[in-house]
Order: sequence, then structure tokens, then C-alpha cells
Amino acid sequence: MRISAPSRDALRIEAVIDIPLVGLPHIQKLVDRSLARDLQHIYGDVGDDSLLSSDSLSYPQMVSAAADALQRDGLLEQVRFVVLAIATPDSQHQRLLGGYANQRFPSRPDVFAVAEQGAAGPFTAIALAGVRLESTQDRAVVLVLEQTALPPGRTPRPSRDSAVAVVLRRSGPGCIIGSLSVERRSASDTSAPTTSGGGGERPVERASAATTISGCSVPGVGGLRPAHDSVATGVFARLASVWEEAASREPIEVVEHDQVLGYACRLTLDQTLTAGLALAQPQEAASV
Repeated sequence: MRISAPSRDALRIEAVIDIPLVGLPHIQKLVDRSLARDLQHIYGDVGDDSLLSSDSLSYPQMVSAAADALQRDGLLEQVRFVVLAIATPDSQHQRLLGGYANQRFPSRPDVFAVAEQGAAGPFTAIALAGVRLESTQDRAVVLVLEQTALPPGRTPRPSRDSAVAVVLRRSGPGCIIGSLSVERRSASDTSAPTTSGGGGERPVERASAATTISGCSVPGVGGLRPAHDSVATGVFARLASVWEEAASREPIEVVEHDQVLGYACRLTLDQTLTAGLALAQPQEAASV
């Protein structure tokens, strides 16, 4: 899957927000013991100790916190689509998450979900949101969610509950998405993502001035790495932390490689559009 060739109505990222989750109550008393039976299909007989002792947040709590954060930043209006990128199973399933998200956003957006794609989930969700925005000037929000309430030792487990909101649209200010790729490879293939051109497949060349945000161990991919272990939110939380500083000054690359599922992902942000729809340029030193 690839998208490329920016245009005036190209998909752009308006904001990236690492959602504050500190202070929210954990869900220990709300855990449904029947979930342990459901998880047997994925993890085998794990019992319910890990669920009952968990201090994880629920996905509805994260969605609600995200809506509050978007409202504080003035980004809650005109949200027509919400795409949930869910990297880990929900440890509380008494609520239908899509319906809850629809009710939590005042615009009553259409809600979709991308699940079971590991680290590739957010990239796929961004591409899906871009398709849905092709005929509208409204916003889409990709909510990348993951929680820690997983049986230990059976699957990659994030070190913290985490939620990141990526706000997208095709008009107004934002960072233009120059390209986005999600490629499925064998789990043992750790080579860098490639892009197609006149000479066929070739390694992606990184601009020396670019800010590279990487959550993977792909050879040759350096740059900024997440501060915590994650399944999918780490690189986007890192992007949120440098958004204000980097977004208006230089290209940005977000690179991820899922060692378990074999996905190689790359997102490039090539241009920044200001509120006046002019390309942002680095300030030059004043002549004396």
C-alpha cells in the first residue's frame, strides 16, 4: 500500500497529540472475568490473575480523554471520521467502542477500526482516513490506542497505557504527507523499506536535514526513538513531542518495522502549509 504525489488538496496532518492519561482511574473493579475465556482463543489458558491485578485504563477512557484534549486545542469541530488503530486487545469489553466513540464526538462521526496489524495499524489508519477525506474538507482523527492489560510473556506488551491523536484534513494548515507505505515482509526481513521509481525497487534515501522518528531496529535508520516500549503508539508519541519544533522547519520521517508481523512502514512529511496556505520556510539571518 502506498500513497504519494502531493497536490493542493493533499492529505495533511494538522496536529499530533500525545493524550494525557495521568490521573484517570484504572479499571480493576470493572474487569469482566469472562474475558479470560475469550482470550483463550488467542493466548491459551491464561487465567484471570493478570486482568484482576491490572491497573490498565480502558479504551473508552482513552477515547474520552482524547475528545477532551481535542476540544481544549480547538480541534473537535468538523470531525467527520474517526479511525481507531488498536494494537492490543481490550481488557474491558462491556461497551461497543465504535458506538462509544461516535457518541463522545459532538459531530457524530463515522467510526472505523484497524486492528491486529501491530505497528502497521496507525499507518493503515492514516491511509484509510485519507481515502475517506477525498471528497470533504472536514477533519478525520486517527486514535492510536494501546493498553498494558495483557497476559505476560505471550505477546509484545507496552510499558504504559498510551493514546495518540493524529488530526488529518485536506485543507488549511498542516504538514503535507509526501508518501506513506506499508509493506508486508517476512518477520526475519529487517531490511529498510523501499520505494519504487524509474529503476525499480531501491532503498529509500533520507534527506540529511530530515528529522527521523523510528521505533524499530532497521539497519541504517537512526534518529529520534520513543522513550517507552510500545506496540504502535511509540513513534507517534515521539512525533507529538517534537511536532511544534520540527514540523515547520524540516522534513519529517516516521519509520517503523514490526518484527513480529513483518510490516515495514514509512510516513514522510515533506511540506508545511501555514494558515495562509504558503509554504513555511526557515528564517534567514538578517543582513547587517
